[in-house]
Formats: sequence, structure tokens, C-alpha cells
Amino acid sequence: VLRAAVMGVIAAYAVLRDERAQAGRILGVAVIGLLVVDPWLSLSVGFALSVAAAAGLISWASRWQQALPGPRGIAQIVAATLAAQVAVLPLVVGLGNPVTLASVPANMVAVPLAGIAMVSGLAVTCLALVWPAAAALCAWVPGAAALAIATTAHWCAQATWAVVRWPTGLCGVALACAVVAFVGHAAGHWDGAAPAARGTAMCAIAALVAGPSLTVHDVSPLWPPPSWVVASCDVGQGDAALVRLGSQSGLIDTGSFFALSDGRWLELFSERGITRLQWVALTHLDEDHRGALEKLAAL
Repeated sequence: VLRAAVMGVIAAYAVLRDERAQAGRILGVAVIGLLVVDPWLSLSVGFALSVAAAAGLISWASRWQQALPGPRGIAQIVAATLAAQVAVLPLVVGLGNPVTLASVPANMVAVPLAGIAMVSGLAVTCLALVWPAAAALCAWVPGAAALAIATTAHWCAQATWAVVRWPTGLCGVALACAVVAFVGHAAGHWDGAAPAARGTAMCAIAALVAGPSLTVHDVSPLWPPPSWVVASCDVGQGDAALVRLGSQSGLIDTGSFFALSDGRWLELFSERGITRLQWVALTHLDEDHRGALEKLAAL
């Protein structure tokens, strides 16, 4: 929460004030300060993604906003989303995550909804301290925003047609770095470029992004990794983790009875190459940790 808040404030300052140099210095000081407070952040993927996204917003968001047509509010959301997505591209590829164009519209929807959820959620929390009944009535506002974000995420995650066939390993990371470097160079000279040069730059960027889809055909599956040992299962509230040790496979907790349908459980096992569970361990007997035990026994 601390690092996300710090990065968010710095990025907002850069976008709203259009002071890239000053914001860049503040970002550097903030990174050093956070690492002094918590050195373990140096190993955090979330910290690296936050810093990269903030750097992208500082460097490009305001320039791209001015270049985009349409209402200022929409242009600001589009520019901020694209700047953050381009900046984190090498990290996304390096972590083995799929490169999907659906992340752009997903974030465009999520950004304004996240603001609504955070501000109204804080207000409801404060109201609950003095008037719990009214807080319970008002909680539908942040709840609806959070539900809309989750629904958007699920829809966009299922858009397999938007996934770019990107090479894995060092080759993929190098190509992603090339995209970021080219975009950064083009953005730095965008304002003074002639229309023909801008068109050429846009075509080059499109070729860098779409090229892998046309040339890469054999990409190893990103999930699950072939050497997985523990895989966390998405069961909503509660926990369920598959464990594979040699030829033995087991499950720690099961999630609630209503978390996953029978077909989804079978699909989840099939995706991970599991045909039989040798054991099931329950950490405790709350419904969201053991509710699906009888359902699994009947499969």
C-alpha cells in the first residue's frame, strides 16, 4: 500500500503539473527512500512494476495526452494507460506473462472505477465508525465499482484473440526493451516531427508490436510452467493450492462449495496435468477452506 500510494502520488503530480524533470527527481528520491525503509522491496515484482509504470507516466503521459484528439478527460485516461503499459512491457515479458492488447481497454475502464472505489470506500469506512447502518447502505457504491473492475478483468482475461505471440526468454525481453526504447525516442521528438515522420513512427511501432504475432508460431505455454510445484487456484474468497511432488499430487484447502463448478474443477486439474489427487489437507474448517471437499470427493 505504501509503495503504491507513493508511486501514484508522484505519477499524478507529473501528469497534472506536466513537470517531468521535477517528477523524475522525486521518483528517484522516493525509490531510494522506500528501499531504505524496506530493503526487501528490491525483490518485489510489484515494486518494480509500480516504479516502471510511474516512470512511463512521468515520461510520456502528458505528451501523448496533448497529441490525442477528443475530450481532455478521455485523452488523459488513454495516454496514461498506454504510457504505463509500454513502460512495464519488458517486466511483463520477463515474468512470463502473456502480452495482451486487452490490458489497454481493461485499464481504461479500471482507472476511473478505482478512484470511485477508493474514495467512496474510505468514506464508507469513516461513516461506519459513527453510523454503521448508514455505512452498510452506502457500501453498494464502492462495492459496485469493485465488482465492475473484477468483471472487466475477467472479460478481458478471456480475450485470447487479443494475446500477442511474443517470444519468451531473453529474446522476448530484448524485443520488449527495443519497443520501449523506440517509443521513448519517438515520443521525445513527436512535437517537432512532420506528419509524414509521425506516420512512419506509428507504422514502425505497430510493426514492432504486431511482428511477433506474424513470425512467432512456437511459443511455450506460459501457464502453468512445466516445472510447477505449488499452484494457487482462483476460488475467490478462501484458498485452494495444488501441490505436486514427483508422482504425488495433493490439494491444500478446497475453497467454498460454490466457488467452482464441477466442470471448472476438472478443467483446472486437466490444465495442470493432474488425473488423481492422492491427498487433501485442510488448514482449518471454515467453509471457505473446506466447503468443496465433498464435491471433490464425488468427482
